[in-house]
Amino acid sequence: ADLGGIELSLTAITPEQAATASRTGALDASTRRNLMAAKAASTTDAVAAVWLQDEPEEGKTLRGAVERKEKAHYGVLSVDGRKVLAVDVVPADEGFVLLAVVARAAGPAVLSWSLSSTGTVGVARAARLPDEVVGTPVFTRIEGRPALWFVGRRGPGVRLMRDLGEGFVAVVDAARPVAVTFTGRERPILRCKAETVLPTSGATLADPVRLPDGFPESGVLVRDDEGAVWAAWVAPRKGTRDPGGLRALRLGGRGREEPLRLTDEPDILAMDVAVVQGRPCVAFVESITAKEGRVLVADLAAGEVYEAGLPNGPFRRATWVVGSASPLLAISNARGSLAVVAVGGDVRALFDGG
Repeated sequence: ADLGGIELSLTAITPEQAATASRTGALDASTRRNLMAAKAASTTDAVAAVWLQDEPEEGKTLRGAVERKEKAHYGVLSVDGRKVLAVDVVPADEGFVLLAVVARAAGPAVLSWSLSSTGTVGVARAARLPDEVVGTPVFTRIEGRPALWFVGRRGPGVRLMRDLGEGFVAVVDAARPVAVTFTGRERPILRCKAETVLPTSGATLADPVRLPDGFPESGVLVRDDEGAVWAAWVAPRKGTRDPGGLRALRLGGRGREEPLRLTDEPDILAMDVAVVQGRPCVAFVESITAKEGRVLVADLAAGEVYEAGLPNGPFRRATWVVGSASPLLAISNARGSLAVVAVGGDVRALFDGG
């Protein structure tokens, strides 16, 4: 991959095109694609997204987009999408930072690009990771700047790299033989062997917490403002005795606590968890038919589930938007489009999959 810069041509999407996309779900049916690993972030006046996209002939591409004042720009980053291990976008002092971990012959590297709210992309900066990656690397922010947690193969061990102003540098390299992988985004959590997790707090790891019995790999975890860890997962249907559905539990309590039974529908396509306005919340897509789903939000602390305010549609994934003062979700659908919407239904931006 060319690490010296980026070849990107950004094309404006007019408000009229965006309105058409809101009605049809795609700007151009010929460019409908499968959006993967879509992440979004917002500032006071703009919203940006980055995602991996399936291509019929090219394999995968890494794409970015930004919307401000009803004008959206999007383009392709000069990285082989097949070698991308993780992507993210975070707010910055001026605009955003696009982030990716890529596999290279000389060893994995973290790449970063500045992205202005008007669509200007800076030259790529690269930093080699000190170790091979095990599991999933996770981007976050520490003291307002991008950071990367991952499990390294040696040991295995826990690694933390931070952008301190001149690019990413390694700041934590600690042996953790029980480490498996990181999960989460703004508040990463280290999953370990023996059904335990270690939440992060800034640049440190907090005390271990035990997971509930049978907690699946697809479950999600988040640390709330008080330092408590919440777990949410989809319980499978067990005959007529238990219909299955979304379950949640505040970890670390005394005794054997029963999980919260939030729904009785196990056909959930995807989940994402974050602390939203001080409360741990799960956004998820519940399948209604083979082609239609609805977006729901579960407030774990209150034990309540409510609709996100969107009509049912061909939705496949909903993720929380980082940096938003009000709740925003990035929602991808089966038609190859990505919408960023306010919980309640107001569309902030919609990017075509092409």
